[in-house]
Amino acid sequence: PLLTLAGVWGWSERHLETLGNHGCKCGILTLGHGMTATRYARYCSHLTRMQSTSGLTTQVYNLAGQVPTRKWVNVPGVHFGDKDKKLFDFTILSYNILADNLLWKHSYLYNLCPPEALQWDFRKEKIINELYQLNADIVCLQEVHDQHYHNYIKPMMKRKGYIGAYEKRFGNNFDGCATFFKKTKFNMVQRCRVDYHVNGVSLMDRDNIGLIVMLEYRNPTSNRRHGQSNHATEASGLSEPNLKLCIANTHLLYNPKRGDVKLAQLTKLFAEINNLTSNTGRMPCDHANCATSNQDVGQASANCPVVLCGDFNSTPTSALFQFISEGHLVYDGLNRKTLSGQRKSKVRYSDEYGDGFNLRRGALPPWGLKISNYCKYDSDCDIETHQNYDALFHHLNLRSVYRYLEDSVTTDSQAVDYIFYSTDAACNSTDVKNNQPQVSHRIQPINYLNLYSMEDMEKMQFLPNFQLASDHISLISKLRYFESKVE
Repeated sequence: PLLTLAGVWGWSERHLETLGNHGCKCGILTLGHGMTATRYARYCSHLTRMQSTSGLTTQVYNLAGQVPTRKWVNVPGVHFGDKDKKLFDFTILSYNILADNLLWKHSYLYNLCPPEALQWDFRKEKIINELYQLNADIVCLQEVHDQHYHNYIKPMMKRKGYIGAYEKRFGNNFDGCATFFKKTKFNMVQRCRVDYHVNGVSLMDRDNIGLIVMLEYRNPTSNRRHGQSNHATEASGLSEPNLKLCIANTHLLYNPKRGDVKLAQLTKLFAEINNLTSNTGRMPCDHANCATSNQDVGQASANCPVVLCGDFNSTPTSALFQFISEGHLVYDGLNRKTLSGQRKSKVRYSDEYGDGFNLRRGALPPWGLKISNYCKYDSDCDIETHQNYDALFHHLNLRSVYRYLEDSVTTDSQAVDYIFYSTDAACNSTDVKNNQPQVSHRIQPINYLNLYSMEDMEKMQFLPNFQLASDHISLISKLRYFESKVE
């Protein structure tokens, strides 16, 4: 049956709630002048499609029952040996929530989306409800509008016990990256803003951004050992100084043709991560962009595992993904227009797009950043050495939590969002006095919430819609922080 509310004026929230609560079985709702889909969709759980009439045109939107259920997938091959000791588990979420300013700036991209589903007042409730439901210990958000962060997202996350860090993009932009963590589980000992805009440096003229936070784990067992109540523990900020975790959150340039810029942005991000997670970093993070919590930079920069999250605007088959996950990339001869994989073509070819698009020796890292081709700060790097670089390396030993199939997507057409984790041991230590074995700290993903396929996306039509509040989907994984003894 078809329920028509066309031309109805003055329907109150009470009327709509009554209609929904009394078992409306309409299936399709036709909306005319004076009625909004967002108001009705909140109350009628049976509504599956909405037909919106405007003048002589009619648009039908899916409202409910079209979103496939996402399931938790166990990571294959996970094994912990007799010498491995579980320290704690944590969950981490990454989500590009589509900043309102960018939505309307590029509104032509969303012409086929339900107009009511694009409104921030509708989307914000969907977003916060999803964050509440997934209940991650650490939340990394991209495309967060400055005002929406301070006026809505931060207060709403605070209600659930989260502390947030936020950095807005360079220049006259309104959005940035936000990282939240549960204050009962972690302390933040350092944060670092990573600007990808550096005056006078080639390839570093874009306004994208990264945000790194250094966390320390709060051990409930340690709290009980000190005989403190939960309230006292929260006030004192007791934590385990040896159980650090580096969380990097970033949103790289979108432009599909400028993979060279994205690689340049990654070199700076990796240099900052290396600096924060190593006691041997030559160049401290810019004090104007960093903040510490009762610790100096040296104390906060102990070796620790790393989790890297964000929107990388690069596909799983791209050279950029290869660089992140394999730790090396010979870029000499690669075409900047296909580096990120968003344009389908061969990875390396001669001059399909004409001269001037293939990278040459010395292009990366950009001269002027004082970063070596191992993505580490090096103030002694000379221009002659730099001009001979033909490849990039990093020793973060990153691997994707997710296994991306050929049709896996994190947007309506491609996979560009990732959660990476460091696979190598960190925080190595040994008690020389007592001749105790060396101890290493590692992290290992246990499971993750599965991705959608292209077939799933076709069923849901366009993003955002009445079920999904962004043009990206959220990624979330559970990881274990454990200790291994090496004889």
